[in-house]
Amino acid sequence: MNTAKQPIYLDIMHTIKNKISKNEYQAGYKFTEAALANDFSCSRITAKRALDELTQEGIIERKKGSGSYLADFSSRPEVEEGKNITLIFPHGYLASNLMTYFYGSSDMLSTRGYVPGIIAGSADTVNSEELISRAVASGCAGIIFYPERDNDTTELLTTLAVEDFPIVVIDKQFYGLPVNTVTSDNYEGVRAAMQLLHDNGHRNIAFVSDHNINTRSTIKDRFLGFAMAHKENGLKVNLDNVISDFNHTLKESHPDAYNQVIDILPLTGSQHDFFIDIIKRLTSNGVTAIVGSNDLVAMYIVKTCEYMGLSVPDDLSIVGFDDHILLQHMGVPITTVRQDFYGMGYQAAELLMKKIDNRAMPAEKIVLPVEIVARFY
Repeated sequence: MNTAKQPIYLDIMHTIKNKISKNEYQAGYKFTEAALANDFSCSRITAKRALDELTQEGIIERKKGSGSYLADFSSRPEVEEGKNITLIFPHGYLASNLMTYFYGSSDMLSTRGYVPGIIAGSADTVNSEELISRAVASGCAGIIFYPERDNDTTELLTTLAVEDFPIVVIDKQFYGLPVNTVTSDNYEGVRAAMQLLHDNGHRNIAFVSDHNINTRSTIKDRFLGFAMAHKENGLKVNLDNVISDFNHTLKESHPDAYNQVIDILPLTGSQHDFFIDIIKRLTSNGVTAIVGSNDLVAMYIVKTCEYMGLSVPDDLSIVGFDDHILLQHMGVPITTVRQDFYGMGYQAAELLMKKIDNRAMPAEKIVLPVEIVARFY
């Protein structure tokens, strides 16, 4: 039972790590989502997230068609000097998608004899700088970095870039910096999703983001696609229907609810009150469709609509972004924009290899196409 004011998946992780330290679990011990969900009185989605995080940290190994097992650290071979690649991701951020980035990078790096290792940090800029500096000092051959925000470690990244250190930023753009980046076409993804909504009769569409639009290039580009689709269809953006950075608002006004929202689903108590206010505000403005900045936002809205007795998509159409694995557990099929997470990881590693082979190469910015997954709209 979770008694601390922290997400349940973190409680699961800490308990498992504690038992490992006490030798209560041995290498090869099998973990199941069902057993963890029962032990911690949580959903299987939450249990899966904990296992995803532990896999990301290298504590658990996934065996296809078999399950999740405690890794055998004693059997891991020594890594050839100069063949280490460090992947730095913010802790707990869309774990399942981050693992797909890792699989893509790992598959590419293995063709060149390089070995990837994940460092999971916090969403804190200072922590990210520390992790990058530590990776460089360790003698790793290169870094693949997933920043939480655009302004994360700007000074350090600039220094590394001008010194030609091999580093590739994944998912975010650092405009004006000579840094190699691999991102999805966030602009075109939302623009195309908006066109789909317009073609199906929607004219009053809202944009809802959990993060501040100004702090993430991904959200900036998605909002630009949202705005451009309005212009292309002879419409104007109603800023009253643009909600940005609700995470901050929720944290300030409903701290207990914020801690629970991090645990994703289901929504309860004051969480419902917060999101009900958002839905009421938008629908009172005549909004018939909402574009979420990502799938988690879309899922919050769908669950709130269910709680309010609103039908999706009959009363309100919802579109997300990512095609997150959690959508498979939703009762309502959600239209979304699918990113190629594996491809981004693979191309980031490929770009890193090019930089290692030729440190003087100019920075490249790779943008991968996305795909509309049309379900209900």
